[in-house]
Amino acid sequence: MKDRITEICYTSKVTQKTILAQDLLFINDNYFLNLILDSLSNFGRGGRYYNLDIVTQYISSKADNYYRIWEKIELKISNHLDLDLNLIETEDQGKEIYSQIYSYVIQILKQFMRALSRLLVKANLGRLATSYSNTFHFFLLIKDEELG
Repeated sequence: MKDRITEICYTSKVTQKTILAQDLLFINDNYFLNLILDSLSNFGRGGRYYNLDIVTQYISSKADNYYRIWEKIELKISNHLDLDLNLIETEDQGKEIYSQIYSYVIQILKQFMRALSRLLVKANLGRLATSYSNTFHFFLLIKDEELG
């Protein structure tokens, strides 16, 4: 869906607005956003049926690997944030480190929602798109320093 939105909605006219061009760059080029969205897409396709697949002995690499995929994302984010998961010795240390990782995930998802909200409101996509502005109003107001 992300690819279709960027393909259809981010026209050359739309990206003449600097803020929307920056949003498109974020959507296309943010490594972690794309990892997270791919992971969520895979979960929607199979990961959520993991237990049912085990019982029925259905073999699906996506379902079997969903948790490992997410662990790899956590590891990549922890490396990006210079957090060493090997240093976790207590439950409190684990909570603190994973809190930072999940905060980063939330920051990226908020930035993505803000970009989509800006697109709906500022790109002149029509009345229907504009009618959703109240739904996404919260995300429109998020400043960069408030993303985390």
